[in-house]
Amino acid sequence: MIKVENIYKNYDSKVIMKDFNINFEKNKVSVLLGSSGCGKSTLFNMLSSLDKEYRGKILIDGKVSYIFQEDRLIPWLTVEENLSLISSQEKDINGVLEKFHVESKAKTLARNLSGGEKQRVSIARAFYHGGEIILMDEALRSLDMLLKLKIIEEISDNISHESKTMVIISHDIQEALLIGDRIFILDKDPMNIVESYDINTPRKNRILKSGELLDLEKEIYQKLLGEKSKMLSE
Repeated sequence: MIKVENIYKNYDSKVIMKDFNINFEKNKVSVLLGSSGCGKSTLFNMLSSLDKEYRGKILIDGKVSYIFQEDRLIPWLTVEENLSLISSQEKDINGVLEKFHVESKAKTLARNLSGGEKQRVSIARAFYHGGEIILMDEALRSLDMLLKLKIIEEISDNISHESKTMVIISHDIQEALLIGDRIFILDKDPMNIVESYDINTPRKNRILKSGELLDLEKEIYQKLLGEKSKMLSE
């Protein structure tokens, strides 16, 4: 469980958050959708204690792992060396790499990996770190749709077998629909929750462009479009 209560955050004269509240349920996947600059990455920095310059209270039940937009692998180290750096405990590196289908790359230098392989390794590293809470900041945005779908399936399989609370920043509605248990629509100046949606269909049974997901995709798109139009008119 993550509780964010009455947060005030500013950068000089610009107020990013004012009396902002949001909860992320334990063992669920929450997705944040909203315009660039509304404070999503700032919120992640606060949740991961990279940013402590704010007023209010953040309650986190567990250790946090952070998957950044960039892979942040050390290019001259092998895949297994990159993973071993983030944990002092002896763990089965090959086992976690296998979960994301990159076990054959364990001895490969990070600089020699493809873009998709780097993202898989980054996600595997977060699971290897052992955090009960995983923050993922647009880590799939540069991938083509087919590869993105494969990695979403891998993440879904792993969070189904492990007790993980996951919060994801995304601009991709379909990605949010495929992986999220709850989707939050955010607006800015200051950051606020416009709407939230619960998805009750099990992840393995979700099919885009049909039934509940199709209706929800249209509704979320209209909501985001409405917020963008409102900003342009102001």
